[in-house]
Amino acid sequence: MKPDLSSVHQASAPKTPVGSGVLQVVVAVVCLGAAVGLLGFVDKFAAVRGWLFWKLSLIWFWQLVFVATCLSIGSLIGDRALRGVPEIPPLERLVLEMAIGVVGLAVILWILGAMRLLVPAMAVALPALSISGALWRHRRRSPRALARLLGTPWRLSVLDLLVVGYGVVCLGLL
Repeated sequence: MKPDLSSVHQASAPKTPVGSGVLQVVVAVVCLGAAVGLLGFVDKFAAVRGWLFWKLSLIWFWQLVFVATCLSIGSLIGDRALRGVPEIPPLERLVLEMAIGVVGLAVILWILGAMRLLVPAMAVALPALSISGALWRHRRRSPRALARLLGTPWRLSVLDLLVVGYGVVCLGLL
């Protein structure tokens, strides 16, 4: 007769605390407050507003906007252009959509310039329209596609996505 080991397995399984999500938010807020306090303290000795980081962060922001715009335009064009094509692996599809998006954005900017509609407001309107259009079109498919691309189940937090995004931006600076 074999002993029943199922209760031993259940007892050794790690249990998640009930308020772990709340604790993570509290820790993030405390860390953010400490960073702001540190900046306020350091600002007394050195002009924090003049740091190179703030100028670079503006460049990083516009680089993220450019990448998101190219990916969204490439996704919108690629979905229609690649309808009859057999399934493409997700990473190859991402690279193809980025390339299509860069060319598509260049053509759109050229057409807007030829029509004399290339004004500073288009620097905000064109990315906003293309990104919102792609998000709306893929609103049900996005989490599954990202999970398939990364090879993990969809359990990524916002912090994980921010870290990956920061890595992509830093890689783009090289």
